[in-house]
Amino acid sequence: MRLTKQQFFMVLAFIFVIAGLVAWMLGALSEKNSDIDIVFLIIYGFTLGIFLRLELWQFAIFFGYAGSLFFCFFYFFVAPFQAPVVLTLFLWPAVMFQRGRLGCGALGTIIVGSAILCGIVLKRPAVAFLLLPTCQLVAMRMTSRVQTRYSRTDAELGPILSQTQREREGLVGKNAKEDWWDVLQLELETIPARVIVSWEQFMGIVPRNDPDEERGPDPNLIRLQDAKLMSRALTDLCRRDRKFATDNFIKRTEEVFWKIQNAWYGQKLEPIQHLVGDALYEQFRQQIDDQKDSGIRYEKRKMSIFETRIVQVNSDPNFDIIHVFLRASSADALTDLKAGKIIAEEEEVRQFSEYWSFLRRPSAQTLEKPGLLEGACPNCSAPLAISQATVCGACRSFIRSGSHDWVLAKITQACEWEYTEASWLPGWDDMIRCDPKFTMQQIEDRGGVIFWMLRLAERQQKIEPLRRFATTDWCAMNSFLPGISTRGWTFMEHVALGSVSLRGFCLDPDWDRLYLLIVWRGVPLTVDAKGTVVRGKRTLRVVREVFVLARRHGIATDEHVTLSSAHCPRCGAPLVSAYSVSCEYCDLILNEGNVGWILERIIDEADPEFQKLQQTVRHAPQNDDESNERRSAIDVLTVMAQVLLADGKIDDREMKLLREMGKKYAVSSGRLDSIIAELKEGIVHIPYVSNRAFAWSLLEAAACMALSDNELSPEEEQTLIRLAQHLGYSNVDVQRALRIAKTRLDRSNTRPK
Repeated sequence: MRLTKQQFFMVLAFIFVIAGLVAWMLGALSEKNSDIDIVFLIIYGFTLGIFLRLELWQFAIFFGYAGSLFFCFFYFFVAPFQAPVVLTLFLWPAVMFQRGRLGCGALGTIIVGSAILCGIVLKRPAVAFLLLPTCQLVAMRMTSRVQTRYSRTDAELGPILSQTQREREGLVGKNAKEDWWDVLQLELETIPARVIVSWEQFMGIVPRNDPDEERGPDPNLIRLQDAKLMSRALTDLCRRDRKFATDNFIKRTEEVFWKIQNAWYGQKLEPIQHLVGDALYEQFRQQIDDQKDSGIRYEKRKMSIFETRIVQVNSDPNFDIIHVFLRASSADALTDLKAGKIIAEEEEVRQFSEYWSFLRRPSAQTLEKPGLLEGACPNCSAPLAISQATVCGACRSFIRSGSHDWVLAKITQACEWEYTEASWLPGWDDMIRCDPKFTMQQIEDRGGVIFWMLRLAERQQKIEPLRRFATTDWCAMNSFLPGISTRGWTFMEHVALGSVSLRGFCLDPDWDRLYLLIVWRGVPLTVDAKGTVVRGKRTLRVVREVFVLARRHGIATDEHVTLSSAHCPRCGAPLVSAYSVSCEYCDLILNEGNVGWILERIIDEADPEFQKLQQTVRHAPQNDDESNERRSAIDVLTVMAQVLLADGKIDDREMKLLREMGKKYAVSSGRLDSIIAELKEGIVHIPYVSNRAFAWSLLEAAACMALSDNELSPEEEQTLIRLAQHLGYSNVDVQRALRIAKTRLDRSNTRPK
């Protein structure tokens, strides 16, 4: 419920009445009017000291700000002619600093000058001390929390909303200018969030003035592939392609990086369509459509690359795959397209870490002529038109098949990165026998395209975007149309696709089925029956779903359209321009499972069907190196967060340790908050682990979390036991993990700072 203008005046009048009564009572305790503020300061400081002495930190923070804000009203009764001038001298520069129109130096100079004026000229030194907490609260820059594709915060606050978003949520009338209440109302809504930020900084939960909460993963976590295996893979690649050189490949990767950044921030994706797979292109396209619909555009500032290195190289009969770890930084700004002004900007540079996956056919050779990066066909070097993303108009070769040049298949944030050897997936051998050209890359691209078509259908409340990619029965059950006129609907904004990972197969004589684990996140928005977005706090939500894709048995993979899932597999025409179930150019029927994988249903990870499949995962030999499977940092932190919440409460020391672990894995505090929120709502997920080494590391991490507050509650112990049973360990193993965790924590506590 939002504060209306009438309610605001009622609250204002009530506070003024209370302030007047307090001024009258304190006036009786002072000999002259100029001493009243000193009496107020003594009572204020004494009460604050009691809270601090009793270690009631939350009450101390609340009382510190509440008492300072109350003094602003109290001051009008003490000095009615003097108060407006003094409050303006203190609060005006704080507002200007919060809006980015004053720097720290100017703000400090004005505040110090105002304090001297109060103490020497006005003979009221207590006023400066009492107003400083309010100045700090007003000056806090909440608009520095910019939501980019690299950083996702847990809430989108009022001052960050664009003019289009405010109109959509009914905050201002369409094409109407803001009045004083529109501005003040949005500022009032941020006061609780400002107090929370101050509390977290005071307790050390969120480091003060730490703009770079995503510093990149620990160096020990970056190197995912054994050095011998990588050397062997690179040697084999160079033997087949004498002109391949890692330094030239890294150079081209950085060129692709800058080209993609310019296209994304400039909201013009056509120049990069031939460089990336369809799933990645659809992700960029819908993100930009989302931005335009919200009336915003991001601007990159001070962007630079810190580190680029090859971290994993894999080869199979279908593809050579190179995974590149890339660490860069940027200080983004948010521009209101309608107002033509910057409404939010990051004060400092933020680092981000990603893995970029490139693929190419084993028969391809390093080009000595212009290729995809240069905007030319890698086969005949003919210039590519803007709309040519699949088939070259000159030589009719498939551009993004990987037969001639490297293609960017996906970009994965460091915290989401995981790798599983394909040969250990349930049903992999059976699938390869039936379809030797089947590749994980093609199906992950297909899954990504289906995911983004699903998000588009939800946003438009129309099933048409999915008709080409899903069965008729599924579309009939998910029409999105019933109930819109009476109940409204919910869709996700600021959607980010974390990962698409193949988990296994189930083949029968008629249909082949595969299971894709989709991990994504977004901010839910509710639209009422009138089409107005319902106002409220926007909390990031993490979602894990399993897509079940089906195809008729005996259908073979077309190697030419591996990364062109949003195009017709026969003629290469785009499939997103129209929404019929057949290609509008060659009339090929697309949703019957005869030409490709289609969505049959969406299930949960806890579904017995999926759980049974996961139990058949083949385990690596004991002497196998640990490069076969590496689960994401999110899985580790989810387990730790579950243990943290086992006793129904969150200890500040536990929360601090969780955030420290998040930094180690390059997971932002906002992302951790969303994980905890999901666990509180009962959406609990324990990652399935097929690698014993990783299983033990999960158990150790959970034991460390449980002991971080120097005590082990019965609830936490039971959670550890259940987790151990899930991972295949006994109660004895739990005790061993606890002893190891205690030794590590003791060693850490006694280590010199």
